[in-house]
Amino acid sequence: MAAMRAWPDCVEVCAAGCAMMLDVGGGGEACTEAVMEAGGAEVAVAALRAHLSDVRVCKAGCAALIRIVQRGDKCAAAVADAGGTSVMVAAMQAHPQNVDVQNVVAATLSRIMESGAVSPQEVVDEGGIAPTVAALRTHQSNAILLTAAYCVLGNIAEANAANAQAVMHAGGAPVIVAGLRAHPGAQPSPQSLTPPPTPTLTLTLALIPTLSLTLTLNP
Repeated sequence: MAAMRAWPDCVEVCAAGCAMMLDVGGGGEACTEAVMEAGGAEVAVAALRAHLSDVRVCKAGCAALIRIVQRGDKCAAAVADAGGTSVMVAAMQAHPQNVDVQNVVAATLSRIMESGAVSPQEVVDEGGIAPTVAALRTHQSNAILLTAAYCVLGNIAEANAANAQAVMHAGGAPVIVAGLRAHPGAQPSPQSLTPPPTPTLTLTLALIPTLSLTLTLNP
């Protein structure tokens, strides 16, 4: 991390540093907390902001952030306080075709909302609905991404009726229906998700007004 602070403009250093934080954090809770306490969340967010156009930094940086978020509410709060929400939404917008970036960001946004460190409204205010809907539309074949993105939209829609309408107006209903049709029997293993989503697909569907009508009108 010291190298990332010393050479913040170097893409290679930032990509390698974020990958190192991911690997170190994989050593367990104590290792992840050590990364957090050393300012890992702030460094990763700074690297992402500086190099949003570089997919290597976005992949490694977002993966490092989800590693931190996974370790509990305190760690999730550190990512939120560092500005992780806005930079992760920006990463989704910068790399809409990259399924790895889309997957890890959707999973991280879902987990950080569930931790309470970030409210659904904050994700909405940062522009999180549109790129999540776009990810669903672009990556229909990826059941893991679809499940994570459903959870993001479910958390947002559950917060209030205005948010549910915003998901609708962004085109959420058709892409969710399309995902259901593309994967009618898919049941992703919780172990394969990072992290496993809490809201069920049924809940997500129920929260979006008129979706049952959409299903009826578009058999």
